[in-house]
Amino acid sequence: MDWRRTSRGTAFPNVLCDFAHRIDLDFDLVYPEDENIIQIPVNVELRAKLFLHLVMQVTSYYTAAVVEYSAVGNLSVDDPKQVLMMNAERYLGHVSEAARSGADIIVFPECGLSTIHLPQTRPEIRPLLTPIPDPIQLKNPCLDSSGEVPEVLSFLACAARNHSIYVVVNLPEIAHCAGADCPSDGAFFYNTDIVFDRSGTLIARYRKYNLFGEPGFNLTSTAEISTFNTDFGVRFGMATCFDIYFHDPIVQLVQELEITDIVFPVAWFSELPFLTAIQIQEGWSRALDVNLLASGYDDPANRNGGSAIYAGKLGRVAATMPLSKTSKLLISQVPKKTRGLFGNNSPGFSGSTNIPLEQNRPSNIPSERLFFTDYLAPYTTQLLETTATRAELCNRELCCQFDVRTEGIPRDPYSASYRLAVFNGIRPFFGGKTGGIQVCAVISCNNMSLSSCGQPISTTKKLTTFKFISIQINSSRVNSIHMPSTLLKSILPLDVDSYELTSRNVTDKLTHIHLRTTKNIRNLWTFGIYTREYDLDGLPFTAAT
Repeated sequence: MDWRRTSRGTAFPNVLCDFAHRIDLDFDLVYPEDENIIQIPVNVELRAKLFLHLVMQVTSYYTAAVVEYSAVGNLSVDDPKQVLMMNAERYLGHVSEAARSGADIIVFPECGLSTIHLPQTRPEIRPLLTPIPDPIQLKNPCLDSSGEVPEVLSFLACAARNHSIYVVVNLPEIAHCAGADCPSDGAFFYNTDIVFDRSGTLIARYRKYNLFGEPGFNLTSTAEISTFNTDFGVRFGMATCFDIYFHDPIVQLVQELEITDIVFPVAWFSELPFLTAIQIQEGWSRALDVNLLASGYDDPANRNGGSAIYAGKLGRVAATMPLSKTSKLLISQVPKKTRGLFGNNSPGFSGSTNIPLEQNRPSNIPSERLFFTDYLAPYTTQLLETTATRAELCNRELCCQFDVRTEGIPRDPYSASYRLAVFNGIRPFFGGKTGGIQVCAVISCNNMSLSSCGQPISTTKKLTTFKFISIQINSSRVNSIHMPSTLLKSILPLDVDSYELTSRNVTDKLTHIHLRTTKNIRNLWTFGIYTREYDLDGLPFTAAT
């Protein structure tokens, strides 16, 4: 790295000096005749301000916090505005703790302020809604003394301002309207994320595009592309929960805008064997090599829960998948991606040291944790019956090559069984949406019947140890992503050093994908390649034949 020396003898990297000219710090840097000397302002406060901004821009990581949050309040008996404020006040404790720990940004979950148990009709929903200013106005609700700012916005803005931290929250929004496309009751209802900067200014807003049912709420005409910049040199994209399963807007953010970091409020409904919360989020983050800050709504008995901070191909750096109701703060350093402000000149980050890893590893699944189950009848499956199995299984023109070796295949009623599973088609979702997928996987079952697969494995069942699993496919799909889908009995994915996912172009129109383990795997529930085929979304779902 090249260095320049200040007039007071302090060395600064060239990149800091060059960057100083590209930011507004309310004072000028003056170059004397000697171009290798920078005169840093003598005023200590201004020098500190310059140093802080420059260092934050070029450090190799930032510190993020996400909250696994169990909301309080009952909308059937409590005043809706009081429910919002009760939860906002509980948020304050997490904001304070995150700030004390040095976090730059904190993310709260979808439905965290309102609870997930929303009314089903628009007249009942309306009292819960909050008008949100357009971020282009750069309004600061904490400093607005007009009395017209909703209390919850003012409270949250002041929390951000008083603790000097970026705050991301989700809340139901009302946007009054007129015109031909306006609903008959004169307003759009949106599921909305907003961002406050360190001063409390509302700098970003995103209205969820892929609703999971959510009766009474509206969609924007097209998916909003919402981003915001930070003083630590990272530009974030915004998405909410079910958005992660579709192309617009979240894949657009990554592939078209080259966004490397996403804030992601979520109230995920976990489904076995492929779509539990941490499982799908880590698979998506790794496939696109994107940092994902996922804050989950916690209610295990309602199938909700799971929060994590993901560092792309490095995997999760902090995660929790609670088995009972709880609220929990996760904090971790997050490596900055190199395709940021300084391109490939940004410092690297090893990802292997000095990252706090906080994740539960439960040995049993109590009754409080519930799951949905995928519709597996259209799959082609084969029971694993020998310690070494090589097989090609096909389903609707998709063929998968399996090579599986185990320490043994017990046939007693006290042991779980496993199946090879293949699917090429379109699956349904609650609310009428459908999505195109290709799946090649090894899945666990409670017994030898297909109907017992995709269920939590009984705690009394013994699980096979896998010495090696290899799964290979050739895919001709262009508008798609190929994700690892792995899950252990802990309801967490395999550690990223336990397997490898590689792809290579065979031809211009054909990609070879290979997933394989790199060490022995115990307590396995799912191991496979999960491909999303976006061009098939919206078509009728594939039924069993």
